[in-house]
Order: sequence, then structure tokens, then C-alpha cells
Amino acid sequence: MGRQITTCVNPQAVNSGRYTFTVKANNGEITSNFLDLTAVTIPWPMDGSGNLDRRVNDNTADKVYAGNTTPTFKWKPCVGTGYYYRVWVTDWRNRAVWWVSDLDIGTNTEGGYMSATVPQDILKPNTPYWWQVEVFDSNNLWGALNSSVSNEYYFYTGTKDTGPYDFLNDTYGKAGFVSGRSFKDGDRAFFWAFVQNLAPWNIDTTTNKFRVDGPGTSHDYDFNPDNNAFTADPYPFMYNSFVQGAPVDGTYNFYVYEDGTGNNETANIAFTIDNSVPQVTKDDMHHENVVTRIDNAYLPYTDPELFWKSKGAGYWHRVMIFDWNYRRFVWKSDYLNGVTAGSDMSAQVPEGILKPSNPYRWWVEVYDSAKQNRTRSQWLSFKTGPAAEPGRFLPAIYLLLLGD
Repeated sequence: MGRQITTCVNPQAVNSGRYTFTVKANNGEITSNFLDLTAVTIPWPMDGSGNLDRRVNDNTADKVYAGNTTPTFKWKPCVGTGYYYRVWVTDWRNRAVWWVSDLDIGTNTEGGYMSATVPQDILKPNTPYWWQVEVFDSNNLWGALNSSVSNEYYFYTGTKDTGPYDFLNDTYGKAGFVSGRSFKDGDRAFFWAFVQNLAPWNIDTTTNKFRVDGPGTSHDYDFNPDNNAFTADPYPFMYNSFVQGAPVDGTYNFYVYEDGTGNNETANIAFTIDNSVPQVTKDDMHHENVVTRIDNAYLPYTDPELFWKSKGAGYWHRVMIFDWNYRRFVWKSDYLNGVTAGSDMSAQVPEGILKPSNPYRWWVEVYDSAKQNRTRSQWLSFKTGPAAEPGRFLPAIYLLLLGD
């Protein structure tokens, strides 16, 4: 995809003409394709009552408590009724796209507004997101086209707590703590807090208000709602972070305060370190139908069975899968009881989780019986679908002129 980004302050169009895309594989095969673009700068969809006039569930605020996971977005086709519009929904950190509406022509309005509603089972409850309106000059997304996009606006799929102040989610144990060892990152202590009914913009972030205190008088970490937010399919929304080095035994205290009110909640986690938990290595792991370890494997299905060697009956084992860019948590297995050390274990990925023709990374975690001490393996990579045929690396490309 060719993509020219322009800003609302200083929009700049790319040059009209032919754009050629070339890909070379590791085996030396080369293929190319091209698209012809007539560059046009589309006005950006500005906010305001006379322009975009956007709203979530008819609420015009920027930071909205939507109250459900199926919000309806409304906006006016302020750029023009002859253009095509769609909505993007992205996680709070802008790391992964959660939903994109279908393109809709600007003449499709009701009471002067266009609208798009998120379907069931897409967004997570009590979770912050941001949304944007994007405008195109064509409904052919896989051709050469021009686009502009609005600013991002924030919403939360829950409702704000008005008391009693139960900010830490009881369903998932309020908060958590684990000692982790990995081949890549060494020893680290991980903290997480499941904050509910309180959007990030209403959390007090002044010193020592959203924090973790370790044993004694030590202060371990201040959570940052922007940087520590973690939204993933297998987990509820959480704030997740770490400090380098092995933790010490004792009780860890978690705090979260509502901004401007003093309302707060705390959770206490007792911890005992165990550095004897063994680690799975790459040589212990392989993909389905591959007896020996092969990294960067091509698997001709989307529900692979992943194998590794057990570290013993006294340990829990769990498989994790991330997307290739490590931007989105895709799937985790259940905690699996270990078997005799050195014996085969496996986890089958259910159908409908992985996408065809997509690359992923996976690893195996090993936990002690209390699930407070964890080791993480090296990872292996695979791509769903068969290897590309020579000369077929670019089956479809498109060129987009984007106003941001």
C-alpha cells in the first residue's frame, strides 16, 4: 500500500502519476505491480456544529461514557455528499484497529447525519477507544484513491462509577503481580490493574495516586494511563507494566484514585519469589506436522496445533500468540497441567481466531503452582496459508492519498 499522509495544518498532495510496487523474496524471486494516481487533496472533516458535528450515542462530548459495547457514531457529511465515509475504532494507545465500518456514500443521511453502529462482540466492556471519520473520493478501496481523516475522539464502553467506588474489577481479581523471566528481557516484575467504570481521562495521575507500592516503604511504579493501557482479545482492559529485575518477597499494594474527588480503591497482593521455574526453549517447540523446530513456517490452515516439551507435572503451561508486529494479543490457551518432564504437550488454536495468509509469533509460558512466577520461552513464527507461488507476491495493491 502506498500512503501519503497530510495534516490539517499543512496538507500536501503527492504527485500524480504511476506508482510501482516491487517485492523481492529471500529466494531471489521478484515481482512488481503498479497503480496510476490522480492526486487530489480532499478537505479534512473538521469538528464543530457547522461541520462534522460528530457524536457517540447522541452525546457530543469528546470523551464520552457510551454505556455499551455497540455505540452508534453519527456525523454530518461536511466534506460533501458525493464522497464516501467510514469510521475507524482503535484502541486507546492506537496500536491496533478494532473495527472499521463499511464505506457509505454521503447522500445516505437521516436528519442530516450519517451513522455507523458497532456490531455485537467486537468491542470490550469498560474499555476506552478512539474513533475517527475517514473520507474517500472513491468506493474502490483496492485502487488508487485519495482520502482525508478527522481528528480522533475518545469514548469508553462503560459508565462512570458514582459510588460506592469499586474501581478495581473484582471479576478478574482487581490487580495482579508476577515475577517473569524471559530469554529476551531477563528478570522483570509485572504489575497489572483491572480498572472498571473509570475512563483513563478521569484517573488521577498526580504523584503516587495510580501506583504500586512494594514491601516495606518502597515505591515501585506509577501507572501511566496512556502508556500502560493494554487492550487485547483474551483479556479484559487493564493497565499493565513492569520494572526490570527480580522482585522481593512481601505484599504489594495497588492504588487508583478518581481525578478531582479523592475517591479511591486499593488491592493487596502477597508474593513469594521462586526462581526455579524452568524455561521452554525453541528446541522444545514445533508446529503441527513438523517434527523438528522450524521458524518462519508456512502452515496451510488457520487452526494449527502447537507442540512443546513439558517442564514437569508440577507446573502450569500456557501458549501465547501475538500478531507479527507484536501490536495485538491474538490468542492464549488455557492454563494446562504439565505432564512428565520431556513429554509432548500441545494446544490447538480454535477456528475463527487466526486470519488466513497472516504472520504470527507464539511462545510458551511456564508457571509455578500459585501462578506468581513465570518463565517465557523464545518464540517461533508462522504464516497461515501456503507459501506464495513465484511471481504472486503482489496479488492486490492500492495507493491512498490520506489527509490526517
